[in-house]
Amino acid sequence: LTTCLELLARHGEHVDAQSILPHLPSGVSLSRVPASVLSAAVCRAGDMRRRASVVRALRRAEWVGVQSALADATSRRPVYVDGSETCTVCGRRIGASAFAVEPQTSKLRHYACHVKSKS
Repeated sequence: LTTCLELLARHGEHVDAQSILPHLPSGVSLSRVPASVLSAAVCRAGDMRRRASVVRALRRAEWVGVQSALADATSRRPVYVDGSETCTVCGRRIGASAFAVEPQTSKLRHYACHVKSKS
């Protein structure tokens, strides 16, 4: 047991304390566990909590962006397509093809042309 505690004292900051502490004998008090092991465990827990907070904030920001884009998309006026409309990218008629509307100019383009122009 003393050899184990000495190893923990030397290399404790590199070891996951949560996986080690349950394997110590029940008679060993925490006061015998090196402080470096416990402080490293507290630091890791704080790091994990901060990372989770950052991920939560990023997901929230992404959700707000999606909601904003959805609100913009649903607030636009309807688009009517007749047989003479042409694609602004390739110049061919839109016809019954899937199409997209350019947000700035409200001009039509084939959906495939729209996807190609984004990449």
